[in-house]
Amino acid sequence: MAAPRVYKIINGVTYWQCVRCKDWFESDNFYKHHQSKSGIKSECKKCHGLTSMETCDIDNTRRINREHMGRARAKDIEKFKERERNNPPASPEKVCARSVLNMAIKSGKIIKPQYCTVCGTGRRINGHHPNYDKPLEVEWLCPLCHAKRHRKKGIKKGHHRRVCRI
Repeated sequence: MAAPRVYKIINGVTYWQCVRCKDWFESDNFYKHHQSKSGIKSECKKCHGLTSMETCDIDNTRRINREHMGRARAKDIEKFKERERNNPPASPEKVCARSVLNMAIKSGKIIKPQYCTVCGTGRRINGHHPNYDKPLEVEWLCPLCHAKRHRKKGIKKGHHRRVCRI
């Protein structure tokens, strides 16, 4: 159960503390919330507006979701492994392009860079295939830039449906 809200009474007026900015306000500086014991939200109106603006930012929402899923995966890794096992395999042309690229990397024909070609970060680098018919022509991107590239081009899962030919 959540801790009770902090309040103080000064000269007969009740002041509530905003959980975000930690300032003290009268109840009319908080939005009403009928499910709480105090009848008001935990954030003052100003902080509530800031929180609303932050959650409207799609990139920030994606970042928050990514962090949440990372914590959830760390908490129950078996659940996520089971989910991965039950997902259908990638389309044949994707599998073919990936295997051709991986063989070229292992044999030394292609050298995988250490940094993302878009943002320059040294995170885990992925090869993005703009065209699966050309498996050795890839852009080297970090997961964030890779996801942005797919959103930019409107590519969805299962979008490419060509037959793989080597």
